[in-house]
Amino acid sequence: MATSGAGGDGGTRRRRADVRRNEGALLEAAAAAFAEVGIDAPVRDVAARAGVGVGTVHRHFPTRADPVVAAYRHQVQALAVAGPHYLAGEPSPFAALTAGRRVRGLPRDRARTARRARPG
Repeated sequence: MATSGAGGDGGTRRRRADVRRNEGALLEAAAAAFAEVGIDAPVRDVAARAGVGVGTVHRHFPTRADPVVAAYRHQVQALAVAGPHYLAGEPSPFAALTAGRRVRGLPRDRARTARRARPG
């Protein structure tokens, strides 16, 4: 009976690798869908972009807000990790931010961002 031991551990590792891969694909797909469509992008769109089923999206993100928050955190963490690299290679913090946004594919719609930031 070879189902326990190394075979069982390999299955667990494989499953964990699949979960990590799916999570990464879902975060990237959610960020792309939200940038293109907005935070009301359909779950089926996020699933299709990630190459997974809708059930996989719901397993990773049980509530409607979960993928929005997770995609935002993922983008912020990526910028935090890349920040020192961009700061070292650019003449100013503004230039570094612009370079980081360009590389990460963050939304560049300044008018929409300005409207949202205005009080009232």
